[in-house]
Amino acid sequence: MSRVPLMNGPSPDIRSMRSCMESDLSSRSTSASTSEFERGVAVRKELKAAAAASFGERVLSCFACGVDPKSLARTDMFRFFVMKNLRYDPLADTASAEGCLIMVQKVGWARLRVKRLSRVTSAKPIRVGSFSHRGLNTLSTHSDPADSAASASMNKRETATGISRMSAPFEAAQEAVQSASASLRAAGVEPVLFVAYAASTYDPELLAEGFGLAAAGVPLIGCSTAGEIATGGADDGGVVVFALGGDGFAVEVSCQEVNDGDLRSAGSEVAGCVEQLARRESTVLLLLSDGLAGDQQEVVRGAYDRVGAEVPLVGGCAGDGLRMERTTQFFGSVALTNAIVAAAITSDGPIGIGVSHGWRSTGGSMTVTKSSGVVVETLDDEPALDTYLNRLDAPAEVRVDAAAFTDFAATRPIGLIRRNRDEIRFVAKADFENRTFTCFAEVPQGGSVSIMEGDAESVLGATDAACSGAVETFQGSPPKGFMVFDCIARKGVLGEGIQREISQIADGADGAAVAGFYSYGEFARTSGSSGFHNQTLVVLALG
Repeated sequence: MSRVPLMNGPSPDIRSMRSCMESDLSSRSTSASTSEFERGVAVRKELKAAAAASFGERVLSCFACGVDPKSLARTDMFRFFVMKNLRYDPLADTASAEGCLIMVQKVGWARLRVKRLSRVTSAKPIRVGSFSHRGLNTLSTHSDPADSAASASMNKRETATGISRMSAPFEAAQEAVQSASASLRAAGVEPVLFVAYAASTYDPELLAEGFGLAAAGVPLIGCSTAGEIATGGADDGGVVVFALGGDGFAVEVSCQEVNDGDLRSAGSEVAGCVEQLARRESTVLLLLSDGLAGDQQEVVRGAYDRVGAEVPLVGGCAGDGLRMERTTQFFGSVALTNAIVAAAITSDGPIGIGVSHGWRSTGGSMTVTKSSGVVVETLDDEPALDTYLNRLDAPAEVRVDAAAFTDFAATRPIGLIRRNRDEIRFVAKADFENRTFTCFAEVPQGGSVSIMEGDAESVLGATDAACSGAVETFQGSPPKGFMVFDCIARKGVLGEGIQREISQIADGADGAAVAGFYSYGEFARTSGSSGFHNQTLVVLALG
């Protein structure tokens, strides 16, 4: 599969594109015999060439996600392309490619939303408020399948990682993507998906620009982190990219902003990319969400509503280095917050998911006598925050300082006591005025909880369990790569031992590529409708 790269130079022939569009619009009233499909093909041919050099793909990405692209308009050329070279025609507002771009001028910078999209082409329409990579085929070119077969063995599957520790965000993003891409091409395959994890200290807009340019039309999703993971070890302050390549993989991507806190609807919408796939032997839905957006179990419920039990879910929640202020999700060259990005991956080989946490209950159980979703108000009829802190004999600073509380609570989760297991809940922040605390997922009123503890040995034991569980169904075949989603709290328990954990993961991967991040929660749903975890290691193995 080859795509027109996004270049950083002058537009190839804006007048030709404009002329083509005007001719097409004129033909609507003068040539009834010309089919709508043929007109769309003619317009798209010119749009492809123009978009390659004019950031048209960025406009459409922003448009589809409901994001103001003014933040991306860092060059006069980009602004000129959008505002001066596309004319509004009322007949085009329901068209496909040209309608999306023309509507940028019609609607204006402040209210970008996909309104109506007709079926000008055979491409599947873009859903309102979400975006599937297939919808961008008007702005990218695909080689004939026979050409792909000639350049790479059929069903070949490879993975690779790219790492950058450069301080400049744009350059770091490019270096990591290009490194992963070069490794795949050295193995004789073209990339089909990039998954990027980046430190929250970078400027997200500049990172996104670098990602979009380096990906050159290949789908890319990603998020900010509380630390990055790669084969060489753990890091704080870099960019790690995991790349899939080869004809043995097929991918669809999507993004969805969370509207009015409705994570369930957002999860359902973003999971729609699975429906665009022609499924093969194994399929999985990868989700990266805003870890600060609310009850993340609602994301799982929404995705489950859409795809059902037969498609497993995996992924993690974006972090911001425990500042608990703002996380970022990346979709191509667009940086979002309060959003979910997803990749539906189908493969000719096996896919496995391993899950383990290594925490154990300590002390007696407590009854959740009052809670509201993720906010725990009282435990055993006493203020929840006081009960929690007193049980742990917390120092004075933790009782009055928000940052100190976050650091303290990160390695002291609570567990929901279930019949066969404990469900871990990350205690994220304290409300010192109301004496409550907030978790990353619902803590049901009337349930029983206990405080959990762990140590380096129990956490590392869970690492081995998650890795072995991920390849359990591979029948002895080595994996092609591991994606790992590791809770920031486990990092806190391990301290200097985090490098030992990465070594164990690398051993479990048997020399294959490894990449991932320290998260604010993990997704792993293989059975039932629940699948959000805290203080857990989730491993996705691709075979």
